[in-house]
Amino acid sequence: MSDPSFGEEFDTIVDELTDQYVRNELTADERQRVEKYFLNTPERKQKLEFATELLSRAEARRGEPDAPPIVQPIVERKPSWFEQFLAFWKRQSLAHAALTAASVIVVIGVVFVVMRSGRSPQYAEINVTLTTSTRAEGPSPLRVQRPEAGFKINLPIPEDARDAKDFSARLVDGNGTVRDVKVDERKDQSVVVLVPAALLSRGNYAIQLFEIKPDGTEDRVRGSYRFDVE
Repeated sequence: MSDPSFGEEFDTIVDELTDQYVRNELTADERQRVEKYFLNTPERKQKLEFATELLSRAEARRGEPDAPPIVQPIVERKPSWFEQFLAFWKRQSLAHAALTAASVIVVIGVVFVVMRSGRSPQYAEINVTLTTSTRAEGPSPLRVQRPEAGFKINLPIPEDARDAKDFSARLVDGNGTVRDVKVDERKDQSVVVLVPAALLSRGNYAIQLFEIKPDGTEDRVRGSYRFDVE
C-alpha cells in the first residue's frame, strides 16, 4: 500500500467498482459481497453516495428515461433507544404486566401500613366538670364511648386551688381500683390528664385531683371528675 503506483491502481479499482455498483452492473452475488466487504467503511459509503448523486444528475441532464435504475445500498439503521423500549414493551405478555401492577399495589399497601403504624395514637379530647356531691345525689356523669387510644381529659381547677405549684391525678374505677394517670398539661384554670384505653372498660370512673405543695406533699382537691364509659 506504500507504493504510489499501486495506490493509484487501487483507487482506480475502487472507483470502477463503485461505478459498477451504482449502475447496477454487478450480479446479485457480487452486489452481496460488495455490500458486505467493500462498503464496510464510512469513506467508501460516502464515495458511493457521491457517485450515486453525480450519476443521477448526469442522467437527468441527458434526459435518458431508459437508463438503468440506480440502486441505493442497503444500510441497516440501528433502532433508537425509544424504539428498542417500545419493542421490548410490546413483547411483554399480559401476565407480566399484571404481575408488575400487582407488585406496585403490594408496595403501596406496605408503605400505607408502615405509615399508619408509625403514627402516634390519637387521644379523644373531652371536658369533665368537677362535682362535690355523691354519684346518687349529683348530676348525671358524662357518658362517652371507649376510644381507640384513650382520653385527653380537660379538668377545670377550682379557684381555691389555682395557686398550687403543680398537680397529680388518679383514676378510680367502679370497683375502687386506683391508678395514677399522667398530667399532660397545666393551664391557668385547668389541667389536662391522659387516660390510656388500656385502663378503661365499660363502667363508672372518677378522677381525683391533688395539689402538690412546695414541700412535695399532696393535698386532694375537694370533689371528683366523674364520667361513664359505655
